[in-house]
Amino acid sequence: MTVFAWSNYRDVLAPAGAKALAAAGILSRASISTVGLGILQLVSVTRGGYRFAGLICGMYMLCAALGALFWSRVTEFRGQRWVLHRTAAILTVGTFGILFFAATDSSVADLMLAAAITGSGIPPVGAMIRARWTVLHVNTASLNAAYSMESSLEEILFMTGPPIMGFLDMVNPHIGLPMVLTINLIGMLWLAAQPGTEPPLDLTDHRYQNAVLTIRGMPILFATSFGFGGMLGALDVAVIAFAVAAGHEPLGLLALALWATASAIGGIIYGAMRDTIATDRRLIVAVTGLWIAVLPLLFVEDLGQLMVLLAIGGTFMAPAMAIVTGLAAQLSPNHSLTLALGWISAGTGLGVAAGTVIQGWMDDIVDHQPVFIVSAAFASLCVLIAWRGAPSLRTPVLHRRLLTPWSEKPGPPRH
Repeated sequence: MTVFAWSNYRDVLAPAGAKALAAAGILSRASISTVGLGILQLVSVTRGGYRFAGLICGMYMLCAALGALFWSRVTEFRGQRWVLHRTAAILTVGTFGILFFAATDSSVADLMLAAAITGSGIPPVGAMIRARWTVLHVNTASLNAAYSMESSLEEILFMTGPPIMGFLDMVNPHIGLPMVLTINLIGMLWLAAQPGTEPPLDLTDHRYQNAVLTIRGMPILFATSFGFGGMLGALDVAVIAFAVAAGHEPLGLLALALWATASAIGGIIYGAMRDTIATDRRLIVAVTGLWIAVLPLLFVEDLGQLMVLLAIGGTFMAPAMAIVTGLAAQLSPNHSLTLALGWISAGTGLGVAAGTVIQGWMDDIVDHQPVFIVSAAFASLCVLIAWRGAPSLRTPVLHRRLLTPWSEKPGPPRH
């Protein structure tokens, strides 16, 4: 028997509606790595600097992170279509608010309010789409491939977003933000128009709906995703700082693109692998490989060494995130799936914010410190959490009983 089963990806897209789901998923995540940058570009031009632009961008990111958790919770009771329609309306109002206030002589408070509304209109699309893949491929070998495909797609979106926004900024700094948000809205409405893949509501069991993080193993996965985010946030800042210090800032962007490309390739390869070991052990292997690849960054001396190490380390990133997602889906009951996946996304987002801030503080305050010490610290945290928490990640009997196909437990009609 071969190690790889490339037919997994053909099986992922085989069910009715799967191709449309994949396409809508790409469009509905156009905001990844673009909206924050678009706000910076627009506000810096209209307000003459980055002082207020960074503050307004931070407001957007904070509200987007908190809003994702709120909407994940609402999704479990109202359904994805209900949430997508409401968030699309909120996102439209917020977008027009930013564009209007940026074009007029409005106060910073007005722009922050518009940014807060815009962030609140970003639904947990990643969690929603993964929940739909779980419906389509519950208890099949194709589910890991679907999660890996999603992780790889997100890496590609992260990689291509900033260059696209940079190009649009050179053309006209006013067009980037409305363009990506329009694409995002189209994807959200297209996703809402696909009821065939939407998880039906299950309002019969409320034991975990108010306390997802009390489910055995979920705190470990949340902490691990936070560590991943912290490492990524710190790494982005550190790579650019290292390249600037070497006098080759464009090569820093190339190095980050190399990391993202390697991660996407690693995710695709992982999704094609056959399940030969338990998922919790796969997490340990992926996190340990990532840690081993990141630690040598402490001793890197030139950009060539940096690119080689990033290419190696990146191959473990998307598989590790796909494994965390898969474990969260295994541990959570049907009715809490979107909320559980939302917590994983929130953990990553909060980690990115923390890593970015800490790395920036280290660069400004502490002299003569290894550039990548924050990234290495977060990677070490991930290893510690994964090794110590692995026993709690084995799916309990109770949840295995609850993880039956949704078709056996139809939800109430949608309105």
